[in-house]
Amino acid sequence: MGGTFDRLHDGHRLLLLTASIVAEKVFVGVVSDEFEKQLKNRKKHPELIQPFEKRRENVETFVKELNAQFIIGVLDDPYGPSIHEEQADVIIVSPETQPVALKINKIRENKGLPLLDMITVPFVYYDDTRILSSSLLRELELKAKSILPSTKI
Repeated sequence: MGGTFDRLHDGHRLLLLTASIVAEKVFVGVVSDEFEKQLKNRKKHPELIQPFEKRRENVETFVKELNAQFIIGVLDDPYGPSIHEEQADVIIVSPETQPVALKINKIRENKGLPLLDMITVPFVYYDDTRILSSSLLRELELKAKSILPSTKI
């Protein structure tokens, strides 16, 4: 599995927990700062995305509590080791990242590698209408800052 993992939230935790249930050994690719810069045009408020080290640390802290061996690596492209790792057998995705998993399987098929089983974890909702996401959390953070009175020192 892979992602930016900005502002580790319950949706991320559900993905990681699911991975710990279905696999004994889990690779988690955390998007590097360099790759993140390439993705910025697809994300809201990219200037607020936490640095790689903070995002990786948050994932590492959370997975220590889970019952699987986690390998936290750097993700410098959309596919990571999934397109060449012969022993990989499953990929955990959200509905948002499911299209990438389909591309990964197409690449694996073209290389003669076994296809990955895909487990799609449902979205977690922030409220009745909004999906919990890092983008939403960044937006809420900005709104909270804008309604606070400015203080002069």
